[in-house]
Amino acid sequence: ETLGANLKLNWLFAPTETCWRGEHFGSAFLTRHEVTHWQRIPLENRTANGFRNMVFVSLPLEKGTLSVIITHADRTSDREHQLRSLFTLFASLEEPALLLGDLNTRRHDPLLAPSLDSGAWTDCLGSILKDDPGNRIDWILARGVKPIDAGLINNGASDHPCAWAELDLSPYTKSAP
Repeated sequence: ETLGANLKLNWLFAPTETCWRGEHFGSAFLTRHEVTHWQRIPLENRTANGFRNMVFVSLPLEKGTLSVIITHADRTSDREHQLRSLFTLFASLEEPALLLGDLNTRRHDPLLAPSLDSGAWTDCLGSILKDDPGNRIDWILARGVKPIDAGLINNGASDHPCAWAELDLSPYTKSAP
């Protein structure tokens, strides 16, 4: 909320836990675009060590809708099941679509690699970065959208670098043929 207010952006926060101090941990989304729909979808948790969710957001474009999934998948026993749920939803969405977040998985994961290798999904960071770290677990995946630029910024605010991508949405604007 504070970031959204300071940056004058629309924001939402989908907590994964609520305790006596309020809602905390979860997924957040900041955008300058209008959000026409959003939904918090809990991810199955079989181990009771914590909770995870995905946030599904719809952003209207001049030609169509950009569907975005934001998440933070488990890194232990629930990871595979959660990734299957995330990837199934992502693959089912109409283009353009994005999947953003800490997936706690690397490029060679057999759940991820086939979609990247076939070109069905674009790794927005890996396709731009010449020095893409092979152990990266944070992803910006795209379908029907190509990255123009991307990067990782390690500013010390987290144990993860900040991943960002500038995307070519021109096929979905009025000026596109």
